[in-house]
Amino acid sequence: MSGINDVLSGFVQLTVGSTQLNPTDLKPITNNSHPVTISFAPRSTVPELQSNMILDSTAENTCTYKGNVYELSNVQICSVMNKGYQYAGNTTEPIAELIITFAPKQNLAGTKVMDGILLCVPIYSSGTPNHNEYLTQLIDPNMPACNYTNTPGTKYTEGVYKQGDQSSLLSCVTSCCNDPNCISYNFNGGKCSLHNKVSASTTADSSDSSGTINRGAPANNTGTRTAITPTLQSVFYNSNVDTSQTSLAYTTTFDTVNGNNQITSTRTLFIVVFPVGINMASAAYQQLVLQMRSKDPSIVNTLPPYYVPLRVRNYDSTVKSFTVDSSGNKIPNATSNKGEISVLQISNCDDQFKNRFEWFTKPPLVLTKSTSIKTFNSEKCPYYKTSQYKCVPFDQLHDLSGNAADPQDAYVIPGNIDLKGILNKKQPSNAESIAAFDAQMKATEDIITYGALGVVGMVGMYVLYRIGMKLKEEV
Repeated sequence: MSGINDVLSGFVQLTVGSTQLNPTDLKPITNNSHPVTISFAPRSTVPELQSNMILDSTAENTCTYKGNVYELSNVQICSVMNKGYQYAGNTTEPIAELIITFAPKQNLAGTKVMDGILLCVPIYSSGTPNHNEYLTQLIDPNMPACNYTNTPGTKYTEGVYKQGDQSSLLSCVTSCCNDPNCISYNFNGGKCSLHNKVSASTTADSSDSSGTINRGAPANNTGTRTAITPTLQSVFYNSNVDTSQTSLAYTTTFDTVNGNNQITSTRTLFIVVFPVGINMASAAYQQLVLQMRSKDPSIVNTLPPYYVPLRVRNYDSTVKSFTVDSSGNKIPNATSNKGEISVLQISNCDDQFKNRFEWFTKPPLVLTKSTSIKTFNSEKCPYYKTSQYKCVPFDQLHDLSGNAADPQDAYVIPGNIDLKGILNKKQPSNAESIAAFDAQMKATEDIITYGALGVVGMVGMYVLYRIGMKLKEEV
């Protein structure tokens, strides 16, 4: 079994006394730079929604954490897994979450390598659109060009004048929107009916979905796409000087099981939550939801939960919930072959929050192939921990000023001492130099003196030896 002493398990949801975190909670755990750097390759095509609301991805997208490089595993739009992270006056609850998962490269090994890095970005459908370009581009440009509603689990039955086969809910809505006689519709399992009146809706199962068309209101489409396909970088930066995506981070674990539901391994995740998140216009989000329902009709009121990618969980099933026995071991109650993991709730007043969370006041540094040394040394450049020494400019290796118990977690702080100061520390003062020189000269004189005496002694012995041999010959 797997012990759980002194570790976090699964997603951590925060319970706070008020509706949001406050500066008092964050001050003791504040860091001025981010331990993660990210690099996203340019795209020429829009990402495609797949099953379970997972977007296609490319291994050219990477992140670096503690000197180790991780490859993008997948991107998923899911229900909110990290709850209670609102701050700075934001009392709005997110309606979904975008989770970007990175897995270690195949050649990585070692105790400090995480099994996964999760960048978690809440999605809001209110306020001024912000950091939304990546998700907005997913909306099909052929979306209905009129204002419409869609309510899953309901069914309109009156005024049917046309029925036919449609491949998706999206195509059914489009058919109604493009037909001037249609003011409502119903879709169920590939069957679409168009109605010329709006009847009282009846409760139905989740396979039915109905809505109305309002041609008197402006269309709620998002307009034409920009020529440049937004990448995941737009989630974190809306400009070169954008520093709004601050974050809370924690390290957690999840367990995998064998066919007998016995825990076989405990794996680690570094989870970063960006409370500022993504703000989408309500109409745009509804269009995105409609498109997602077309992909997965089972999506009714909520999106699917987050699923740990196969590679991160080593292709094993995961523990979804568990109890703890008297010895402190986990006993699985429910497992998941899709990769669902447990959820833990702790208070922001809890010692685990104070001891295990970090607050980063700047977003991750984005590195690209064109990133220059000058850019790398700019104010965006993070502080590096000792375990991150790979290719770090020498002028950043000035000083270790971390207070971490583990030297590997001590940060290198640029600017505390310059190169001249380092050299001066390594050079003795004039007095020290003279003292050292005198000591060296005295040692040299001693060597010469004792060496000379040794030579004289050897010469004398040789002279005595020759005299003795001469006397022997004369006798």
